[in-house]
Amino acid sequence: MSSPAPITIILILQGVTFVCGLLAAICGYRTLRHLTTSVRGHAKVTKLIKVSDGFKPLFRPVFSFKDESGKKYKVTSSIASYPAPFVVGETIEILYPHGKPALAEYRSHFALWGLTVFFVAFAAITFLLAHVFHKQMG
Repeated sequence: MSSPAPITIILILQGVTFVCGLLAAICGYRTLRHLTTSVRGHAKVTKLIKVSDGFKPLFRPVFSFKDESGKKYKVTSSIASYPAPFVVGETIEILYPHGKPALAEYRSHFALWGLTVFFVAFAAITFLLAHVFHKQMG
C-alpha cells in the first residue's frame, strides 16, 4: 500500500483549515450575537457546590439576582471549574436571554470565546502544516 501523495495531504490540510475557519467564524458570530442580545446583570455568589471529575474537585457557583422586573432568582451555574472562580459573597456579572433569567450564566471569557479560539488555533496549525508540506514539495 503506497503512502498518499504530498498534494493529497496538502489538499486535506487545506480542507481542514477551511472547515475550522468556517466553524470559528460561526462560533464567533454566535458569541457576539449572544453578547449583544443578552440581558446583563449582576448577581451575588451564595454558595459553591463541590463536584468531582475524578481528579480535582470542581466548583459550580450558585448565585442569586433579580431580573428586570424585580423577581428574585437563584441559579446554579452549568459551568464548573478548578479552582473556584469566585468566593461566596462576591458580586459577578451575568448574562441571560431576554425573558429567560433561569438560564443565566456568569460571564466567563473561556465559556464565551473558548470554542472560537480552539477552531482558530486548529485552523492556524493546519494552515502552517500545509505550508510546510508545500515548501517541501517545491
